Amino acid sequence: MRRLPIVGDLVKLSSILVIAVCVGPIAVSAQDDAGILPLDQGLTLARTMVAGTPHVLAVVRDKGEAVTAVDLSAVLVTYPSQPLDLFAGISLAELVKLVGNAVSSGKAFDLDKSDLIRPMDTRGQHVATAVNYPAHAVEAGAPPRQPFLFAKFAPGGPSVAQVADTPGGLFDYEVELGVVVDRQIASATDLDDAVIGFVLVTDMTDRYSLVGNLYPGVVKSDAGVASLAIAKSGPDRMQMADYVVVPFDRAAFQD
Repeated sequence: MRRLPIVGDLVKLSSILVIAVCVGPIAVSAQDDAGILPLDQGLTLARTMVAGTPHVLAVVRDKGEAVTAVDLSAVLVTYPSQPLDLFAGISLAELVKLVGNAVSSGKAFDLDKSDLIRPMDTRGQHVATAVNYPAHAVEAGAPPRQPFLFAKFAPGGPSVAQVADTPGGLFDYEVELGVVVDRQIASATDLDDAVIGFVLVTDMTDRYSLVGNLYPGVVKSDAGVASLAIAKSGPDRMQMADYVVVPFDRAAFQD
């Protein structure tokens, strides 16, 4: 399994590691007719509000404007604000079996996708990786195959959101792969033992601010890292898709 660069206790469940691999200029909410991970490969988690309390759902079908789901919070009588907190006392295999039994016994239900809320709460402090594919390193004037980390400060909004442009700026966005974990990561062993989920996020950037403070050779300097953080941070600089996907084979999501 290829190791991901992790920064100690910065990577927690309430933070997202943003892997800077653009998957295309598409809206993060564009999930109509999306293929849901089969139960024999893992779980697709989402959240909704029930009587003012967040409930964690296992989504088994995406029907475009609606989803078919099992209310894991109701079944387990636990209501965590973070979906991966469900794994504190139960394994992924046990949860998958529970969801399968619920579907077989008719306990799955349909829910409008508009009733889903952002899939997790965050502290607003995220670790992002930059120039981690060769073509981007070339255009950024950075050494190839030497990705580096920078901070992104954004609370993480829902998949459907309005974003304010920066006066005098040049607003841009990419769709990135985010990684969430259920514990602090301080070693490779911690990472091997952790429950890992994947979520699509937007990476909003003020390109005018970024380019105005960068030039070839400065990208990996302190000034370059600070410029990245400034240009990519703000109250509406990151939205999250509706789902957190927790696979059995995490390596399949890293290649």
